[in-house]
Amino acid sequence: SKRGAEVHLPISDPLMHVLKQQHETFGFQCLVTPQMRPQDGAYKPYSKETLFSFVNQVKAAAGLPDELTAMDMRRSAITEMAEAGVSIATMKQVTGHTNINSLTPYIKHTYSGASEALAQRQAHKDKE
Repeated sequence: SKRGAEVHLPISDPLMHVLKQQHETFGFQCLVTPQMRPQDGAYKPYSKETLFSFVNQVKAAAGLPDELTAMDMRRSAITEMAEAGVSIATMKQVTGHTNINSLTPYIKHTYSGASEALAQRQAHKDKE
C-alpha cells in the first residue's frame, strides 16, 4: 500500500500452489515475487517501471484503453466493492485505508447510490 499499511488478502488454491512452487524454487528469497534474474547477486523487487510495463501488457491483452492507469483500476475495484454492498470496514481491510474519509472519494459516486437517491426522491414526490 502507498502508506505502508499491511494488507492480507485470501488467494485461490491455484495461486497458492504457484506460490508454494516458487518458494521451493526460490526458497531463500524474502519477497513473494522477486525478479526472475538476480541483480548484483541478489533477487530484488520489481521496479516501478517494470510494474508499469506489466500493467500495460495486461491492459493491451485485455483490450483496455492506453490512458487507463493502475490507480484507475484500483478505484474501479473499490467502487465495485461499494456497489456490491461490501462494508466500509471490509473495504478498509482490503485496501489498507485507515480512515473512512480516505475511502469517501471512491464510494460517494456509485451507480447504485445515485439510483437509490433518485428512487427516494421520486418516492418523496409521490407522497406529496
